[in-house]
Amino acid sequence: MAAFKRIDYLGPFMLLFVLVSLVLSLLSLGVFYIEQSRVQGETDREKGAHELALKQQLFMYALEHYEGLLQVVLGNRFFTSYLVEASGAHYADASDFFDSIARSDRQVMQLRYLDETGQEQIRVERRAFGEAPLLVGRTELQMKAHRDYFIDANGLDEGQLYVSKLDLNIEHGRIEMPYRPVLRFALPVFSEGVRRGIIIVNVFMQRLLDELVASQRFNIYLYDAQRCLLYSSDPSMPPWMRYVGKECRFDPDSLLLQTSLRSMGGAEALSLGIAQQEVGGWHFGYFSRLLMILALVILPLSLVLAYVLARIPRRLYNQLEQQHKILLQQSKLAAMGEMIGAIAHQWRQPLNAVGVLTQELRLKLERGLLEREEGRKLTDEVQHYLEYMSQTIEDFRNFFKPSKQKSPFDVLGAVEASLGIVRQQFEDHGIGLHVGTAGASFVVEGYENEFKQVVVNILNNAREAIATHASDSVAAEHRVDIVVERRAAEVAVRIRDTGGGIAETVIDTVFDPYVSTKYAQQGTGIGLYLAKTIIERSMKGELRARNTGEGAEFEIVLPAAVDGEFSPHLPRVP
Repeated sequence: MAAFKRIDYLGPFMLLFVLVSLVLSLLSLGVFYIEQSRVQGETDREKGAHELALKQQLFMYALEHYEGLLQVVLGNRFFTSYLVEASGAHYADASDFFDSIARSDRQVMQLRYLDETGQEQIRVERRAFGEAPLLVGRTELQMKAHRDYFIDANGLDEGQLYVSKLDLNIEHGRIEMPYRPVLRFALPVFSEGVRRGIIIVNVFMQRLLDELVASQRFNIYLYDAQRCLLYSSDPSMPPWMRYVGKECRFDPDSLLLQTSLRSMGGAEALSLGIAQQEVGGWHFGYFSRLLMILALVILPLSLVLAYVLARIPRRLYNQLEQQHKILLQQSKLAAMGEMIGAIAHQWRQPLNAVGVLTQELRLKLERGLLEREEGRKLTDEVQHYLEYMSQTIEDFRNFFKPSKQKSPFDVLGAVEASLGIVRQQFEDHGIGLHVGTAGASFVVEGYENEFKQVVVNILNNAREAIATHASDSVAAEHRVDIVVERRAAEVAVRIRDTGGGIAETVIDTVFDPYVSTKYAQQGTGIGLYLAKTIIERSMKGELRARNTGEGAEFEIVLPAAVDGEFSPHLPRVP
């Protein structure tokens, strides 16, 4: 019998193991590459949406600032006295006040009063940004009845704001070099019900435009409704196309994201868009190098491939977990932005009042007209507003401080505290807030500050939904109804809005992470996920959502505390 021939299977087995390992490695790397590219794309869109929202808010704050400046001028007693009697003394007082307003803001290029015929009566102007303003003599004042801005602004109703087109400053019939972009804001002037012309402020826009397009990650583009590029951070795109005789070849459809800048009754619609600065092949290069290193390790050391394969999904998990942390951080930043916006709404009126009082103090001091009692009264008013602003900061600081341990709290009182945070923003958008109760004893045990943040998150979503829905349904009533109700061993809070409801495509998954009820460029999809986590995991309750005839309704149900005491805050409803 012939002897058995010994066959060395080590080589074939090693070759088979290497081939299988290589195939599995390529598949794992392919999955990792696809998932990483998807997450990276979502991250880019989230970061871009957040950056666009901040730029849009910056632009709107600038518009509101200059509208407030004009409102301060309209309400000033020196100016109103001049309108009643245009004597030399009243003219001097009004001119000095115009000069002080221009000095308080280096962005102001011109501040003027034009009477009902279009003739300039008061003009303070700044030749260049940063220079001291000058009062123009009466002999140099001009007739502006033929200018578009006077015709349009003088035809507005009382309180309506005129915003001009964003254009370049023109001297002697030619565009001034270097370019000086300018925007004009105007309000009609009425005295005792009679139209008396307009007040208008010309604003240097270069600094604001630089802030609008500033970005480390994206190229940002500002363009008009005719798709003409006005300004951008992209050095390859020439700015001010519509003014320098160049063809408007800008294509907004190629941008990653875009949003409109609503100009509060302006003469034109501007838009802001973003695109990635570099669309490089770093993904491909990174994975190519990784594959080469992996192959070099597998060929001489095939026995350690199992360990290498185990590290690939672990690395994938780590990458995805890091992206999740980034999105959570973005949600926190968005909440911080909303908090800053709420503080800004609370502060806007006191700041305007303090500005007017300090201007009055300065003018009276310069003229020696300040009596001791009047000075004490004015400083007491300033101190009152400052204390109000300080208390606002303290309220917001306490509101966003996390609760360390569970404790009994009154749900109705927590809802009222939450309303105090958002009430001003709802009033600014013309949205009514209505609160009622059913039953008694609304005490639960849990984390009060976290519960308040859940309520504020739902209210802010309702406000944004109503504001969005308002453009499609102008006649609809804009309101949010809140009912705090005691049901046997439970306390329920129902928040119902008239914002049109949640899209049917997302209503079943609205509490999942990264699912947003807002426009794609506005939401992270984290807020409702965190709200449900707080209510259901931390406080052992329930958070539900459904659509009604007019909008959406969110219901929070929490276990009632034993022997809780009722605090009568609001009238009950049946």
